[in-house]
Amino acid sequence: MAALTDREKRVLVVVIRAFLATGNAVASRQVAETAGIAVSPATIRNTMNSLERRGLLEQPHTSAGRRPTLEALRLYAQELRPVVDVPAAIHLRIREAAKHGTNVEASVRSTTQVLGAITQLAGLASAPDRSALRLAHVRLLSLSGTRLLALLVTEDGSVTHRPIDIEEDIEPDQLRSMENYLGEVLGGLTLHAAVERVSTELQHEQARYDELARQSLAVGQRALTHSHDPDVLVEGQGNLLGLEALDRDSQHDLRELLREKDALLRVLDGLRDAAGTQVVIGVSGDDDDREGGASLILAPYEHATAGPGWVGVLGPVRMPYAYIIPVVEAAAAAVAEANSID
Repeated sequence: MAALTDREKRVLVVVIRAFLATGNAVASRQVAETAGIAVSPATIRNTMNSLERRGLLEQPHTSAGRRPTLEALRLYAQELRPVVDVPAAIHLRIREAAKHGTNVEASVRSTTQVLGAITQLAGLASAPDRSALRLAHVRLLSLSGTRLLALLVTEDGSVTHRPIDIEEDIEPDQLRSMENYLGEVLGGLTLHAAVERVSTELQHEQARYDELARQSLAVGQRALTHSHDPDVLVEGQGNLLGLEALDRDSQHDLRELLREKDALLRVLDGLRDAAGTQVVIGVSGDDDDREGGASLILAPYEHATAGPGWVGVLGPVRMPYAYIIPVVEAAAAAVAEANSID
């Protein structure tokens, strides 16, 4: 696409900002009154016609004004939006949230909650990769006769809970022995290495002939299964209820994205190698290629042990990108700063 002229940019920005504020198509007369361009309404109409031919504006009805396409909104978010500074009070609120807790997972969750509250959208984040975290100890608690709760505690204080069904009742003394055995075998290993160690130990003769070893390793294997699979944290879903920006498409897509986290994980996985802030406009809640009514704004953070991650927001296509993008970037910077290792 050829570069836009200054007039085309100014007209397009006026249309986009009016559409984001009201959801209505914008007439050329309205653009002429607000664009601050000393040209006739006919010239504005010609400019809007040009933008429509470029695929940046569309006319929902023959007699109506025009509204921006998703492509226009992407261009606005990436290049045309005004620079907006995040207020000092918002910066402080985000930094305080990022300092909450003793580990990166607590920091990310707290920041995500505050991000949702500030933007009045759903705050979200990719859960930190826990596979490189070292296992401090394993706790086994009896929930009922044949049901246990395994707690994997890593050196940064993170705890993963995993309910496990077993074949027969286990006495408290036997449970403590299993706990101690797993601590000796797995203690100090990364979660990734612990998975491999359990698999190896189960093949050794001790596990074949020692019932305690066999039971302990079987419980450990089930406790570690999926313990560091990728996940997405979502906070503040209730903020999306009743938003004026929620048209029918947005309602459907946001509902599906929040209900089926796999859809969000697919988007995040597709951005695995992307650099910098990502604005994904027109996300569908269905498993197809159609353009949808939801948008994601994601900014990356880096942690020395947990590795890279994203924090951001999920909301309707009609959101105030110029304000929300720098707020999301501030949140990512706060998480990285709060969890930096000197």
